[in-house]
Amino acid sequence: MAGFRRVPYLFSGMTPPPLPPDVFGARPPAVQAYIRYLEARLADLEARLGQNSTSSSKPPSCDPPYLKPAPSKASSGKRKGGQPGRPKRSRPDLPAGTVIALRPSACDRCANVLSGDDAQPLRHQVVELPPVRPVGTEYRRHRLACPSCGRIRCPARPAEVRGGYGPRVQAVCALQYRTATALEPIAEEARAHIAGKPANADETGWRERPQAGLAVGRGDRSRVRVPGPPVPRPQGAG
Repeated sequence: MAGFRRVPYLFSGMTPPPLPPDVFGARPPAVQAYIRYLEARLADLEARLGQNSTSSSKPPSCDPPYLKPAPSKASSGKRKGGQPGRPKRSRPDLPAGTVIALRPSACDRCANVLSGDDAQPLRHQVVELPPVRPVGTEYRRHRLACPSCGRIRCPARPAEVRGGYGPRVQAVCALQYRTATALEPIAEEARAHIAGKPANADETGWRERPQAGLAVGRGDRSRVRVPGPPVPRPQGAG
């Protein structure tokens, strides 16, 4: 609320002059509401300007040069991962639809032939989804003639068979279309980079080298990673 509240200026080191309550109360309600809106907007913008990689999800490359790096945490002396004594947690085994037995055929020391079974073999399960196979449903509309007047009657198609694809196929196609649309700008940037045209640098925090040509090592910001299949390389590209 407007009054003697002071909003600090982050970069100028100054504070705005106080607004007496009687002066604020003498303003029309619309002006008071607009002043409150501007104060809230100013506070929000100043809070955004004060964000950095230590107080938000911004990458370190967005930090100003005067920001000191966060101090490294002291090592606790424990190794990474699960600590000794914790309860074991693993993925539960599923009923195996297919079992493939792997047996050594010969000894790797004397080359003697090996045979038999292990009472407790080592088990490694691989979980996979079954292949998706299209299932077609055919609707046959029989046209029958009236024995009295000879009029031929054909039943109408149900509402769910107006198109040639069911709701699940339509949902999968819509998802793939939306995914391809979202990745199209990334693919275009990769194509422009491959063709030797300027591309937008990513936010990795690496230093950009001013000289022309491909950089080598940690200073390389010229690579653009594109998820999915490789982008075809244009003819004549270096």
